[in-house]
Parts: sequence; structure tokens; C-alpha cells
Amino acid sequence: MKGRDHSSITLMWAFLIMCPIMLTEPIIFVSFLIGAVIGAIFPDIDGGVSPYENKGEIMQFAGLIFKPAKLFTFWVFGLICPERKKELVQHRGIIHSIPGIVLCLGIVLVPLNLLILIIGYWNVSVLIFSLGLLAGAFFHLLEDSCTCSGVRLFYPFTEYKLRGGVNTLSTKREDDRPSRFASMFVLLSVAVLVIDLLMTDIPIFLTIVLGFLCWGVMYRLSQKPNNCKQGSFIYNR
Repeated sequence: MKGRDHSSITLMWAFLIMCPIMLTEPIIFVSFLIGAVIGAIFPDIDGGVSPYENKGEIMQFAGLIFKPAKLFTFWVFGLICPERKKELVQHRGIIHSIPGIVLCLGIVLVPLNLLILIIGYWNVSVLIFSLGLLAGAFFHLLEDSCTCSGVRLFYPFTEYKLRGGVNTLSTKREDDRPSRFASMFVLLSVAVLVIDLLMTDIPIFLTIVLGFLCWGVMYRLSQKPNNCKQGSFIYNR
């Protein structure tokens, strides 16, 4: 998917699962959302044109931080699977898998949290931001699993690929399903907020479960191919 699709869908998804604490824990709420939006485009750092280049000073700084972690991740998995070194560094290679993003982000987030702790500025919002970043990157993979190309969630340990039929590359007939997915999360967030404010407090674990159930709906709705290249679409694989 395109960067704007990842950002909008992930932001609305994060809003949905965190909305029960929006008023009671606003700092935690905002910290998670900021982390999720940054994480939403993180896996595309493996692309030929990184989303962290030419996007302003803050984004360029983030790119400088992430680049050594990315290169280290390529090196580690290159040792594990030397026969796949070239494939690992390609777009939707190792950085588009759960093992890859856990290692790559862990290299950045663990030292960052320890450094902030040592200098005495660590608090729970830093941890929530870190978890939001991981969650955003993970949801990026779930979003890409709805596209024609799909993703291998546990690559390189398995080649099994989740893929749908959403086509975000065609300029002739752009697929509008990503915007509809984002709208779905907006409507659900409004409904949850109304119920939470007027009727009863909703436990956050219920909205988390709801958020992942919504991904199941997204994946199912993505199964109809929209002008995917011949051979790139295999139903429900």
C-alpha cells in the first residue's frame, strides 16, 4: 500500500483500540498514536526510496537512526540464510516480516529506553510509544497482506504468504478499498466512544480484540483481485 494508506489506516486502527483511555489517560493515548503512525511506514525503509528521505528534518533524523539497525538486520539474517542474502534486502524481504521488524526495531528501542532511563527521563509514556511503534509496524504487514503482492509474515523461516487483491500501484484505476478500510475504523471508533461515554466503560482488551477482528474483515474484503498482474494473485494464500 501507499504511505498515505498505511498512515491513515494505522492511525484509525490505533485510535480504535486506545479510545477507551482517551479521556482518562490522554498522555498514554497520544504516545501510542504517535508511535503507531511512525511505525506505520517503518517497514518501507527497505524500499529503493525510503519514506524517511526528503521528508523533513525529523523524518531524516529518524532515517539515520533506523539505517544502521536495518543494515545489522540484513547482516544477521544473511548469516542465518546465506543463500538468500540478495532476496533479504529487497522490498518486502526481511523488513516485511515479523522476525525482521522485531529485531530491527528492538536494536533501536531497547537502547533508547535504557538511555532515557539512565538520564532519568524515562516514564511509562516512553514504553507506550515504543509499543505503539512496534504495533504500527506489525499492522503495516497486515495491511500489505491485503495487496496483490502480499507478505511472508514469518520469512525467512517459512515462505507462506498472505495476499489479497488490493491494487495500489495502478494509476489508471486506483483501488479505493484502503480508504474504505480507514473509514471502517473511524465509524467503529465513534461507536465505541459513544458506548463508552454514555453507557459503560469498555475494557481496552475488548477494543484490541475488535481491532484484530477488523483486520480479518479487511483481509476477507481484499480477496477480490483488482487488476492484479497475471500470476501475482492466488486466492486465500
